[in-house]
Amino acid sequence: MMDYQGLKAAIIEMLSGADIRINIATFKNDIVSMKTKDDVLTYLIHLGYLGYNQERRTAFVPNEEIRQELITAVESKSWNEMLIFQQTSEEILNATLDMDTEEVAD
Repeated sequence: MMDYQGLKAAIIEMLSGADIRINIATFKNDIVSMKTKDDVLTYLIHLGYLGYNQERRTAFVPNEEIRQELITAVESKSWNEMLIFQQTSEEILNATLDMDTEEVAD
């Protein structure tokens, strides 16, 4: 079970322009084994929704378009819906890389 503690606060802090220090070393490259907010934030970095500063080991919102999407998610969507969206995004990416046009079209 994932520990959501601090995830929403971290995202809200990034929305205000701050960088958030995270530990990317615990991420196992699959959504089943995510256990901490750092795992979720690292996953969002892999998907391109967040940027990562390697020198400072911090995550940040990379542009205004993504900032607006995250604001909408924080204000109106439950966290389960946000995780489902992330999973769907990964499935579409994998289908695209596999050149599975039927899956991408759905």
